[in-house]
Amino acid sequence: LKVEMLDNKYKTLLTQVNPHFLFNSLNVLISLVHEDPNLAEKFIRQLSLIYRYTLENRERDLVSLKDEKSFIDSYIFLLKIRFEEALEVSVDIPEDEDRFSLPMALQIILENAIKHNVVSIEKPLSITISAERNQLNVKNNKQINQHTEKSTGFGLENIKKRLSYLSDKGLEIEENEKEYIAKLPILTLAS
Repeated sequence: LKVEMLDNKYKTLLTQVNPHFLFNSLNVLISLVHEDPNLAEKFIRQLSLIYRYTLENRERDLVSLKDEKSFIDSYIFLLKIRFEEALEVSVDIPEDEDRFSLPMALQIILENAIKHNVVSIEKPLSITISAERNQLNVKNNKQINQHTEKSTGFGLENIKKRLSYLSDKGLEIEENEKEYIAKLPILTLAS
C-alpha cells in the first residue's frame, strides 16, 4: 500500500512538473521561432527528447547514469536558452550503464534550485553536478529568492521516499551561508 501511495504521489508530481515546464518552454519557443529559427529547431528536438524520456521511464524505478546524463543534458540545454547568462551549469557525471539513479531526480533538484534562488544577469545562479564516490552532488550558490511561494517540499520528499523503497541510502541536503548541496546516491542493482 505504501509503495502504491508513493507511486501515485510520484505520478502526481510528474503531472505538476511537466505542464509548468512545458508552458515555460513554449513561451521560450515562441520568441525563438522569429529570432533564430535554427535554434528553435534544436530547442524542439531537445524538448521532444525530454518528453520521450519522461514517457519511457515513468514506470521505471531506476535508470542508468548514461540515460540520466543524456536526459539532464537536454534539460539543461533548454534552461540555458531560457535563462541565458543568468544560469551557469556544469555537468561531470559518468555515462555509466552499470550504475543507476532515480529517473528525473536530477531535474527535480535543478528545478528546486532555480525556483528558490535569484537567477539574473546581475546575480547568475551557478549549479555544478558532479559524481563523487557513490553519489551525485548538485551544488548551487545560495541567493535566496524572497518572492518565491512557500515550498511544499513535495519534490525532494518524493525523492527521499522513492529512495527509501529501493535502498538504505538516502538523499542528503547540506546548506551553509554560501551554497546548497543535494547529495543523491548512485545505486547499483545490488543496492
